[in-house]
Amino acid sequence: MSKHLTSKDIDSIIDTIGRMRGAITWEKLTAKLKSELGITHSKYSLMRNTALKAAYNIRKAELRDSKAKKVQAQKAAKSKLPPDPAAYIADLERRLQQQTELLATVLDNAARLGVPIENMQRPPRPVSYSPTNSR
Repeated sequence: MSKHLTSKDIDSIIDTIGRMRGAITWEKLTAKLKSELGITHSKYSLMRNTALKAAYNIRKAELRDSKAKKVQAQKAAKSKLPPDPAAYIADLERRLQQQTELLATVLDNAARLGVPIENMQRPPRPVSYSPTNSR
């Protein structure tokens, strides 16, 4: 027959519950208590203790919430990806090539029109889209 649980035993069991990872069950808890602390109480006697039952329920809720957050984060990460990443990358490379060719064309035309290289390297002047009163 198992001895009564002391307050030190209860504190040790609560610490053990707090350190448990993964799916937590009363069976796993009793096995862990037996192997780590040498406590051989049945799950039913542990469940009758209000402090242990509260600690168990809190830890189970924490693990459930953290799992739900992980799943939610994974879904959010997946939703940010394009449906076909390879096709998306190919499209980006194609668009980059088009922009590179357009830049080469503009620079060639500017050089042929006599625009000095210093002027080509300056940032453009800001464009004002506000209506003007000068007519």
